[in-house]
Amino acid sequence: MPDYIAEAARFRARTPVKRMTVDGLVWPFIDRGSGPDALLLCPGTLGHADVFRNLIDHFAPRLRVISVTYPMVGDVGRIAEGAVGLLDRLGVAQANMLGSSL
Repeated sequence: MPDYIAEAARFRARTPVKRMTVDGLVWPFIDRGSGPDALLLCPGTLGHADVFRNLIDHFAPRLRVISVTYPMVGDVGRIAEGAVGLLDRLGVAQANMLGSSL
């Protein structure tokens, strides 16, 4: 049986969470991989960027994967604008998106 807690701890140890302030809100995020294609991973409202650790490990060898943790704000429009602003600041002009909620 898999040990999900140990697996998550190993992922966190090798994958740093970065932080960037966009429009006054701090966005924790993971940024792995490279290339012209990008994938933005958006968890549920209470999820963290590392909830997608298996997808990040799977896709990062082939494309740039950015997984976010939302700032503590209750305005979905502001979250959407912030995500676009984060991508802009990271130099990502276009990204595919996968979300588990919202």
